[in-house]
Amino acid sequence: MLRQRVAVLIDYENVRLTCRGLFGRSGAPSWFGHVDPLRLARLVVGERTLAYTYVFRGEPDESESLRDWEDFSQRRDTWQRAGVLVESAPVRHATEKGMDVALASELMLGAALDKYDVAVIVSGDNDF
Repeated sequence: MLRQRVAVLIDYENVRLTCRGLFGRSGAPSWFGHVDPLRLARLVVGERTLAYTYVFRGEPDESESLRDWEDFSQRRDTWQRAGVLVESAPVRHATEKGMDVALASELMLGAALDKYDVAVIVSGDNDF
């Protein structure tokens, strides 16, 4: 019997904020709540086959916060080197737009192209 191919699609900012809220404490450093998407995907998939991991995340505006943009860029590059797919769109004035639509589009496209048998959406968002 073939093992199921599982795609893991991560709404990263909602996951980060949820983790920060659940496990953080007042005054926690700004990096607190970040997760390793590949480790998370492997935990979710278990004994099944990981088809791919896809992170959807807003990209900080370099002109608004160079530090945040550098942190984002370093994380994105590390994830991509590990084989994680990353979709990002600019964040303007702390507002992330379009990531839910991008995630839903990949979900539908992946199903249409038979990229996976099971898709898992990881998000702390209430609108899925």
